[in-house]
Amino acid sequence: MIFEDDVVIDGNFDNWFQKIREKENIEDGEYLAFLLFTKDLTVNGDIEIYDFHIAVLGNLTCDYFYASGEGPFNLVVGDAIVKYAVSFEGNDSYTDILGKTIVPFFYNCDCAVTADTGKNTVSLSEFNPYSDGYDFVISDGDIEKFIKPKYLKEYKNELCFNFNLFLKALKQGKSPFINISDEDFTLKFDKKELLKKIS
Repeated sequence: MIFEDDVVIDGNFDNWFQKIREKENIEDGEYLAFLLFTKDLTVNGDIEIYDFHIAVLGNLTCDYFYASGEGPFNLVVGDAIVKYAVSFEGNDSYTDILGKTIVPFFYNCDCAVTADTGKNTVSLSEFNPYSDGYDFVISDGDIEKFIKPKYLKEYKNELCFNFNLFLKALKQGKSPFINISDEDFTLKFDKKELLKKIS
């Protein structure tokens, strides 16, 4: 499906996409191969990609950008400007952002992704063989030392990192970090100062 000109979506991408499915008589769970946006895509909400491919030839703007699933390929030719976080999961999917990725937090869980996040993005890696250069390698067990227990999830009688709880804190304007109070936390942080406070 091709969407020409700039596209602005109020609310989460999923809700908009469901209306497209209903209009085109596409059943839930039916694979939709490709969504092409020829210019800018702005979503005043979240984008969560599971069972389709997306390509944005201009800039992508949203609150949260997530991609996972069995084999989706996603492409952003311009910049990705994301308010809270970018999250990629699944070693059968691939996302390529050719422009800059402007986002406070970048999470990669065993996923092939190309993105230039710049110097002020805090990056987190989990179950990823290419973790060099990430600020936190979660599978090494270090991040749990810095996250407030209420934003961790119990697994096999241990508290483990859970990105959905981490994201929930960000959206609520609260600090997920032990050494930073809610009152002192902001998404417009200086990365060096933030990492210094966390550790």
